[in-house]
Amino acid sequence: MIVPEPSPATSASRVLVVDDEPALVRGVTIVLRGGGYVVESARTASEALAVVVEHPPDALVLDLVLPDGDGIELCGAVRRMSNVPILFMSAIGAGRENRHALDAGADDYLPKPFRAEELLGRVNRMLPASAESVASATLEIGELVVDLVRRRVTRAGTVLLLEPVEFELVRVLAQRQGRTVTDRELLRAAWPAERGRETRRLRLAIARLRAKLGCDQSRAAYLVAEPGIGYRLASPAEALR
Repeated sequence: MIVPEPSPATSASRVLVVDDEPALVRGVTIVLRGGGYVVESARTASEALAVVVEHPPDALVLDLVLPDGDGIELCGAVRRMSNVPILFMSAIGAGRENRHALDAGADDYLPKPFRAEELLGRVNRMLPASAESVASATLEIGELVVDLVRRRVTRAGTVLLLEPVEFELVRVLAQRQGRTVTDRELLRAAWPAERGRETRRLRLAIARLRAKLGCDQSRAAYLVAEPGIGYRLASPAEALR
């Protein structure tokens, strides 16, 4: 069982990845850590169950096939003691097993192979921004203050003139401060009536927003791109980490 160093952000959600393939665990860990999560891993059902009992995670990413048992059985055991969100990873074509996993209490399943953006998006949907952040009328990131009620953003006391789409992008990113939000989630937030993957439109909006936020292009302060995945909002000091 691999337990990484504690994250400096103690409020970050903990995700337990359960799989016996080291390469897959490494890949999933990199993606989720990049998304702002604290990641732990277990190779077997018994190891995973011990973690859930002793130090319950905020979410499980679980393979269907484990060395010492059935992932569906583990899901059922976890569900009897906890409502922790569970995402199954399964091979393409495992339709009946996926249905059984959902019947056992899983919240979602993700067919293998999958893209980093899709994995992060699924976990983000299971673990929305904390209730405290969502409920707060204002969110602060460095010199930025996002007023959710008045739909206004200021930097060092100066009001920024944002278009409605730009404010929606800031709102979603601020509510997930430090956590990567996928391109698809940003598109859905800014243009909810459209179903396409118009990433060019998103890139143009992000470029305008970055200019208005006064980002230093050499450091990408405040608005940080995670290539191939999405963006995150961080203070200048955090952006350099």
